[in-house]
Amino acid sequence: MYNGRVLELELPEEMQGRYSEFPERATVVRVTVDRGLATRNAHYVPMDFASPFFSDLIEYAKSPEFKGEYASLLGPVSGSCGIYKIRWQNDQGMPRWEMLLPVFLPKGNEKTIADPGFFGDLLTTQATGSNPSYSGSLDERQNWLKCMDSCAEAELANRCTNTRHPNDIVLVASADLVADASAHKKINGDNQIVPTL
Repeated sequence: MYNGRVLELELPEEMQGRYSEFPERATVVRVTVDRGLATRNAHYVPMDFASPFFSDLIEYAKSPEFKGEYASLLGPVSGSCGIYKIRWQNDQGMPRWEMLLPVFLPKGNEKTIADPGFFGDLLTTQATGSNPSYSGSLDERQNWLKCMDSCAEAELANRCTNTRHPNDIVLVASADLVADASAHKKINGDNQIVPTL
């Protein structure tokens, strides 16, 4: 609905009446991260990282019960990609602005790329899993994550103004990208992905 800005969720019986943001006996709820849309339509529940429902989803994803696995996908170039939710607040400390920020760290490089141009294509094409050939040691992976965290922190700081103050950064997901052999692409000096001959 609304070009993907509203999701319709069917709540299992054990979740009905459990969350204050949903009507008590609701079996189906419509959620959105678009606060403007939620204020114009009382049937849409605003959803953000502070909502109890979303917080429970994050905790479940971190639990052993979820059995989350290492993610490795085919992409235009090899490297690590992190998706961050960054948020700003107003002068009164109220969260007002938020965005999803993809950060890419090319393989063999320590310079990160905020909002890489290929990220939209990853979202609009069917994901293809890959063997984790770009796994790295635990220390290497922690360093890659620190590089991506620093990039997200810099983006948060760079977008602040006199009335827009930093509020929060959350790593939503991360995955390694393994270059699709048929793509034959690389990143040039301007952090653009270009075909290679």
